[in-house]
Amino acid sequence: MDSLVYTVAAVGRVLIRGAVEAAKKIAQEVAAGIERDKRPYYGAGYAAAFAEDRRTADKSGYGFREEWKERLVYSEPGGSYTFECGWGDFSRPYHVYVPAAESWDRSMPEFMRGRRDEILERLRHWAGGDYIVHEE
Repeated sequence: MDSLVYTVAAVGRVLIRGAVEAAKKIAQEVAAGIERDKRPYYGAGYAAAFAEDRRTADKSGYGFREEWKERLVYSEPGGSYTFECGWGDFSRPYHVYVPAAESWDRSMPEFMRGRRDEILERLRHWAGGDYIVHEE
């Protein structure tokens, strides 16, 4: 039992050290004015680096952020909604799945109803070539 506890503690220390190093690197890049690459970082500290890669917002307060596992969160002052995605082997382009026009208002939260074109335009603008939008 002691060896298991020791192993778990050792792995935890390595993961934390990797996350701290990744956060330091991001802070240094930001301070130097270096634009981060949009591809996720793989290895120790993956979650910390990945979480900061693609957050965005504009003056209207809307934004998108990628979340593990295979989720894309749209948020604005009225609320937030999580789109399901397919990231496969993490090579872009990713896939995001949105309700078809005829089912949008039935399946979306109140703050998104009647605004499908606006929200999909925001999504496509934000995603660029990094996502393929699938309408289901």
